Amino acid sequence: VQNVSSQIQPTSIQSEDKQPDILIDGENNFYSTELLKSDYKKANVVVHVNVTSRKLIDQIGEGKCEQDKGEGYCLYLLKAEVKEVFKGKVNKENFEFYETTDANYEFKDSLIGEKVAFLNWSDNYPNKKMSLGSIESSTRSIEQNVLEIMRKIAKENLNRKN
Repeated sequence: VQNVSSQIQPTSIQSEDKQPDILIDGENNFYSTELLKSDYKKANVVVHVNVTSRKLIDQIGEGKCEQDKGEGYCLYLLKAEVKEVFKGKVNKENFEFYETTDANYEFKDSLIGEKVAFLNWSDNYPNKKMSLGSIESSTRSIEQNVLEIMRKIAKENLNRKN
């Protein structure tokens, strides 16, 4: 978390619906307009999706991805329905993207459902084709007015281009 004064002690909270911990620094959080704008700028594609399935594609390290144990990383291919495009162009049918998690990440089931995904094109995936993958620690669940904020950010960026 950037620009945290030494007086503010970050705390980690876990929502009641067993979503991953969100770091809160007293003023900014994972859903702040500033962080959403920052991720928007970094991404080639920003979409509201409903992720319908996940498939383990690759593992790096000694971890056991499906048992949430060990060290390393897990690469998943997520299949999703595109609900809204905030930035970029995507094939709305058969929409897929890659997501990486730590092997010991306990909330892999939270990859399923409605999300705002911040994605970049890369050919650094097992299929060696240009594919979309999420920017590390950027995907948000649909909560805290994230869709309203993203619509505003997308509109502001569209107005700047015109």
